[in-house]
Amino acid sequence: MYFVGGNHDDYGGRDAYFAALRGVGMRVLDNETVDLHGLQLVGVHDREIHDPEAYRAVLERAGVDRGRASILLAHRPENLAVPEKAGISLQLSGHTHQGQFWPWTLVARRVHGAFAYGLNRFGGMEVFTSSGAGTWGPPLRLGTRSEVVLIRLAGGTAQTSEDRKKNAKRGST
Repeated sequence: MYFVGGNHDDYGGRDAYFAALRGVGMRVLDNETVDLHGLQLVGVHDREIHDPEAYRAVLERAGVDRGRASILLAHRPENLAVPEKAGISLQLSGHTHQGQFWPWTLVARRVHGAFAYGLNRFGGMEVFTSSGAGTWGPPLRLGTRSEVVLIRLAGGTAQTSEDRKKNAKRGST
C-alpha cells in the first residue's frame, strides 16, 4: 500500500498523520520514486504540486527515468504539463470527488475540465482521476458515486515518453 498526502492532510499537520499511516504498514511516498519490478512508482504530496517550478524540482530530485514506465500518485490533476514533460506514463489522482453533488459537479468540471473524472490523455501521459470513496464537507453524494478503483497492470512493450507522444499523435496507445 502506497500513499501521498492530499490537501486535507496538511490542515492539522501532516507529520503525525503520516506517522500513523506508517505505523499500520502503509508506505508514504515522500516526493520520491520506488522501483516495483521495473515500474517506477512516484509519489508527490499535494502541497508540492501547486508551483510548477517547485513541482519540476521535486520530480527531478525523485529521479524519474524518462525511458521507463512510471505511475505518478498526485492527489489532484493539476499542473499536468510538469509530470508529462518529466516523462510520466500515468498519473493517478483524486481530489475532485467528481463534484460530489450539484452544483459542485459543475464547479469540478469548470476547474479541472476533462480531468475532473475518468481516464484522459494529456500529451503523452494518461491521467486517471477517481471520484474516491469519501466526501468533503457534508457526508453525502448526489449524482456521483463513491468508488474504489482496481487497476490491473499487464506486461507489454515498454515505451519511452517520446514513443507515447508519437502514438498519441497517430491516435493509438
